[in-house]
Amino acid sequence: MKPGAITSLLADFWSDVNDVGDPGLLWQVLTLLACLAAGSAIARLLRAALLSQQARQQQGDDAKSMIKLGVGSFSRVLSPMLGLFLIELARPWLARYH
Repeated sequence: MKPGAITSLLADFWSDVNDVGDPGLLWQVLTLLACLAAGSAIARLLRAALLSQQARQQQGDDAKSMIKLGVGSFSRVLSPMLGLFLIELARPWLARYH
């Protein structure tokens, strides 16, 4: 990296920090946080529902551990994907009103 590149990056960062007072930026940040929080909450609810459904069924210990592993892997992917989906749904609303 060139020495001037770091200075340029810092200048860009500083100009972005100075935009914090812009109401449009505040709405964007709040929408991002709300969408990510909602995606995480929905993923937790789905994971709890899947685990409780599997707990009601009578299966062997090996099958239960494999199901828990599968549900855990699915929930790790589901949370960011739901957050991204909700953000994509919110983008037209932000474009129209802000």
